[in-house]
Amino acid sequence: MADTDTDGSVYFDDDLVVYRASGVGGCVRALWAARRGMSPVEHPDWLMEKFAEGVRAEPVILDLLTEHLRKIDDDADCFDFQQEIEIPVLPNVIIRGHIDAKARLHERTKLIEVKALAESTYERLMSAIDNGEFADAFPQYAYQLSCYMQALKLEGLLVVGIKDENGDVARIDLRDFAEPPVPLRRIKKRIVDLERMAEDMSMPACSVDLFPCQFYYLHDSDATVVNTDVDLGNLAREYVLCSKSERDARERKREIAEQIRKLLEVHGVLSIAVEVVDSDGKVWRIKWVESDANVFDVKAARKEDQEFVQRFSKVQKRAYPKVTERDQEQSEQPDQEERDGD
Repeated sequence: MADTDTDGSVYFDDDLVVYRASGVGGCVRALWAARRGMSPVEHPDWLMEKFAEGVRAEPVILDLLTEHLRKIDDDADCFDFQQEIEIPVLPNVIIRGHIDAKARLHERTKLIEVKALAESTYERLMSAIDNGEFADAFPQYAYQLSCYMQALKLEGLLVVGIKDENGDVARIDLRDFAEPPVPLRRIKKRIVDLERMAEDMSMPACSVDLFPCQFYYLHDSDATVVNTDVDLGNLAREYVLCSKSERDARERKREIAEQIRKLLEVHGVLSIAVEVVDSDGKVWRIKWVESDANVFDVKAARKEDQEFVQRFSKVQKRAYPKVTERDQEQSEQPDQEERDGD
């Protein structure tokens, strides 16, 4: 399930270049960076906990699947757990992965791919599959499943465990795949293109919006990710909540603004946009803003006629953090939030 290996989506095994099946469908710029041997940043603690939830959920989901299948066929069973697969691409380049399991039902064998997802992500995934948008909406999942199906020449069964608010799985949903959602030629072309770009050092554009990205320093975006400071993320969330009740919270907002400014200074990012995550995993974009504003001096104006009002206008400097919540459709991409391993 969850891939916490420091090798990343591309690694080297003696003279072999190995692309992980779980990562082949990821952002091509991140894959290119891993292929070039660039150093990824560490995953934040909240994401590591998501990975841990996935590891804990896998045997539970497989048990639920076996129970479901035996209602159809008494002899149904799951087997070949974590079988390794390889797909040759070039003489020294392969795709390697480890399947979750195979299942036997009515003497037919299917490839089993397991995912543990939050309710909202599960709903978006199933909607994408049912509407023929699986490969576009969830490329990492689609490529991974396709690699396993292609390597073993089996039909696929995607088994999704739906997590509750505590991260536990109590129910599953299934989708059958008679054919791989991504053709093998498309998978191989992606890797051949990456090998060519790695050779001539031509960095590709980002292809998937991942958060948190382990190679955020290569982003085209003007925002830098400070993805390990949950305190800063929590302050961003509270700042927005305070804005909704400005009158009662004005003083607290000033205090928070000063704390945010100090933390941005500590991180050395006071002059640029940053993206941070709070303790609930929500992503916030912060940009410290300083500007001049014309302020109407009411008391002085009352002493003069209207024609003299302009005389009493003055410039007042404003400085504040501009905080917006990143779109959840982007910030909760499952290929990062709950990335599954080989």
